[in-house]
Amino acid sequence: MDPKIEQYSYGFWKIKTQKGAILKSYEADNMQTNLGFAPPEMTFGKNFITIYYKDSPIYGFFTKDALEMVGKGSGELMQVSFAEEWIKSRTKTGESFPVVSPYDWTYYTEYQGTVLDQNLRFKDVQDQIPAVKIVQAGSNLWYTELILFEDELADNGKAMFDVRVRIVKGHFILLARLVMRLDNVIVRVNETRIYIDLNGNRVLKDFRKKESNYESVIKRIPLGSDKARLLDDNNWLSESLPLLYHNVSELRGVL
Repeated sequence: MDPKIEQYSYGFWKIKTQKGAILKSYEADNMQTNLGFAPPEMTFGKNFITIYYKDSPIYGFFTKDALEMVGKGSGELMQVSFAEEWIKSRTKTGESFPVVSPYDWTYYTEYQGTVLDQNLRFKDVQDQIPAVKIVQAGSNLWYTELILFEDELADNGKAMFDVRVRIVKGHFILLARLVMRLDNVIVRVNETRIYIDLNGNRVLKDFRKKESNYESVIKRIPLGSDKARLLDDNNWLSESLPLLYHNVSELRGVL
């Protein structure tokens, strides 16, 4: 089945998305060769979102780019016994498989999107996304969501990267979220919000890193609640984790 393409235009801006099936086995093998590690169980390699301004691509989110960032983020390296189980689940009999970094098997990535115009750069600013204006703008004119990848980490948790986009009158809002839950060890959530003033040409990026050990997350589950459901609820996990890092930047250059 061919991937499904959607797009929406507003003034000088255009948003294009593509959604397809998970990679076939030979496609996954090719990606493993390129990455140096096995891709997630459910890798939607053809999925992407691209933002255009005056018909020129300026920014986007792509599965391959997200996975190429695995193991390149900051933070303490994790050495846990589950990694050996993961390696066995990803290799064929008699096949050796080197783990490039301790993060490979958890698919933890600090990917914040890809700038597609070499003249543009994000620069830190003391600002924030105008949440009140967005709420006051009314209901959605357009909404879409897609998954870049998902994996159950050899039944020891999950790693998932998804992207959601909505457009209201005058405003574009994107949320890209990486959730990595390693049962009995740690929970991490990275969120990238992209805001565009559709009546102008201003682009803001709000990046947040959240993290907590697994035991602390369990203690936050209300008495009598469905533990399994909450641990699989990305919104609840995001709201429950303490904020470790927050940065706001603006896309600058020639638009």
